Parts: sequence; C-alpha cells; structure tokens
Amino acid sequence: MRYEIMEDPNDFLVSFVSPLLEKLSIDTLHFVAGYMMFWGFIDVFLSKSILGGKRWAFPILLIVILFFIIYELYRLSYTHSLILVGVIIIDIIVFYLVWREYKKISV
Repeated sequence: MRYEIMEDPNDFLVSFVSPLLEKLSIDTLHFVAGYMMFWGFIDVFLSKSILGGKRWAFPILLIVILFFIIYELYRLSYTHSLILVGVIIIDIIVFYLVWREYKKISV
C-alpha cells in the first residue's frame, strides 16, 4: 500500500484498510491472500463462462459459492471476525442472485 499512499496520501480506501491490516496475524493475511487469489481465478473463469451462455457454469458457481460460505462459517467459528461476517453476507447475496438468474434461464 506504500505506493498507493505515495500516489495519493489522502486515499480513503487505503486510509481505512491500512490500520485494519496492521492488526491481522500473518496466518490471517495468508488466508486472505489465498482466498482472494483462488476465488478470483474461479470467479473469472465461471463468470466468463456464464456471460458466454454456458448453462453448466451456473450450478458449478452455486456449488463453489456454497463451499466458500461453509468454509467461511468454519473459520468464523474460531476467529469471530466481523469482517468475515460481512464477506459471508456478501457471498449469500451473490449466491441468491446467481440462483435467481439460473432459475430465470431454466424456465
């Protein structure tokens, strides 16, 4: 984030996130990095497939999101992180939106 701060010292996002990241353990930082990379690769592939009209991608995406929600709930059981609660809520909303779209094209 140093480069972002040098570029714009008043950046709201960097100013908000930076103190939060400083308090996290190295294990949590590794989890977040791995989570973002893994989810990013899968999300890009499945999103591209869905936009390309591949119906098979919808159920796979729903299963992957459900897997992530279950894993996040497991992590929440011993971290009690409010940030993780926010991520779980966002994943549940995304799951619902994908499921709703899948139901529209299945009819």
